[in-house]
Amino acid sequence: MLLTKAELDSFLAAKNANPHTFLGMHHAKRGRTSGIVVRAFVREAARCEVVDMDASSPTRAKSGKRAAAVRYEMEQLAPEGFFELFIPKRTELFKYQLRATTHGGEMRQFWDPYSFAPTIGDLDLYLFNEGNDHFIYKKLGAHLIENQGVPGVSFAVWAPSAARVSLVGNFNHWDGRYYPMRPLGASGVWEIFIPGLREGELYKYEIYDQQGHLHLKTDPYGTYFEAPPATPPSFATRAVTNGATTPGLKNARPTPASATSPFRFTRCTSARGNARLRTATASSATANSRPCLPNMWATWVSRTSR
Repeated sequence: MLLTKAELDSFLAAKNANPHTFLGMHHAKRGRTSGIVVRAFVREAARCEVVDMDASSPTRAKSGKRAAAVRYEMEQLAPEGFFELFIPKRTELFKYQLRATTHGGEMRQFWDPYSFAPTIGDLDLYLFNEGNDHFIYKKLGAHLIENQGVPGVSFAVWAPSAARVSLVGNFNHWDGRYYPMRPLGASGVWEIFIPGLREGELYKYEIYDQQGHLHLKTDPYGTYFEAPPATPPSFATRAVTNGATTPGLKNARPTPASATSPFRFTRCTSARGNARLRTATASSATANSRPCLPNMWATWVSRTSR
C-alpha cells in the first residue's frame, strides 16, 4: 500500500480536503521502482479493476482492429470500497475506466471522475476573484458538457471557508464520502466532473466547515429546483428552459426575453429614530416596490418599462 494509513483514514472519515491528489492516476514510486498508481473509492464495490482504454482502441492495435481490453486487478484497502493499484515500469498515463463488482454480483464499467482535468481554467478563476467575470453562472452550478470527449456534468461551487466539499445526490445515495470535490487553488471554488450523469438528477453540496460542522446546502446557481417542500436543485441545459421542463421542477432562471430587459435596483434602510429619513424612504417607495425589512438594510430588484 502506497497510501499512508492517515491518508486512508481521512478518506473513510470524509475529511480529505484535496481528493484529486490521491484518487485517480498518478506517477509514483514503490521503493526504487517507478510506475503508475491508480486509486478509486467506489461505493458498495467488493472488487475493482482498471481497464486500459488506450490498449483496446483500434488506433493502438497493430492490426487496426480493436484489441481485447487490458485489465488490472486492484487491491482493496478498505471494505468501504477503497482500492489501489500500482503498475510498475509504466511511465505514461493512459485513459482508463473502472470495472466494479458489487457484493451482490452486479458489474458495471464507468469512467473515473478523478481522471479528468478541471473544467474551470485559470483565467476564469482570475476574473472571478477579481469580480469581473460577468458570466460566472456558466461556470458555477451544474452544466451538461463533454470533458475530454466524455459526456457528463460539471459541478462547481464557491465555498471559501469550507474544509471539505462533496457532491451528493441519488447517484451516490447522498453519501458525502464518495464524490469529494477538488479545491481550485486559493480561489474558494470547488469543482468536480461526473461522467455519465444525465439531465434531471437531484443533488446538493455537503460542506464540512473549519469548526467540524457538517452542512447540506442547495446550489445557489442551480438551474431548476423541486417545488416546495422539497429543496434539492436539479440540473438541466438552458436549451430546455422554454416550457420543456422536467415535471415537478421549477425554472430558477428568467426566460431569454426577460433576461434582456432592464432592471432597476432599489435599496432602502431603516428609518427608526429619524423622521426625516422615514419620510424620504416612504415617499420614494413605488407601488411595485417591496416593503423594507424593519431595522435592517434591504436590496431588491424591480423591473422597469422600456
